[in-house]
Amino acid sequence: MVDGLVNPNFTLSHQGIIGLGKVYYNLIEPTIVEHALARKEGQLGIGGALLVSTGKFTGRSPKDKHIVKTAHYSFTLAIIGFILSVIIISFATHYVLEWTWLESILLASIVGGSSSAIVFGLVRNIRISEETKSILSFESAVTDILATIIAFILFEAVLAGHFDLQTLQETIGRAVVVGLVLGF
Repeated sequence: MVDGLVNPNFTLSHQGIIGLGKVYYNLIEPTIVEHALARKEGQLGIGGALLVSTGKFTGRSPKDKHIVKTAHYSFTLAIIGFILSVIIISFATHYVLEWTWLESILLASIVGGSSSAIVFGLVRNIRISEETKSILSFESAVTDILATIIAFILFEAVLAGHFDLQTLQETIGRAVVVGLVLGF
């Protein structure tokens, strides 16, 4: 028996897969969630997302080995590249545009983060080794995270009108609490 939208000329039985019982094709999201919950295959998370456990079968790609193997290069490249970008852009903004140091560093932290959307697209479409793709993709993701964290900390400092250790601690503390609450 078949449920859902399927091309009748391209079913599993046409591929030689038979004896499956009821087969579901291209169900809409709410229907998939209903079936999964009814069969106790998952549970609803915060915001209504379906959470499932795949057990030992994580679905990891064989290409993940490159990410694990090159992670330390990616972190190093991300941190050094981000710091250098922030320094150069901060100095240029401060001395050329005559912005305050806080405003200059805020702009630099935003501009200094390369866009992972651009990097991911480029990496996918150019001929380079899988290791290089992994380094560039992971570096770009880490840089985006660094840029976001630093920008939020500096936004708080700009709003407060000053930057001190207490502002830094409060901002990081709030970010950690929000991350923990949303993560569970």
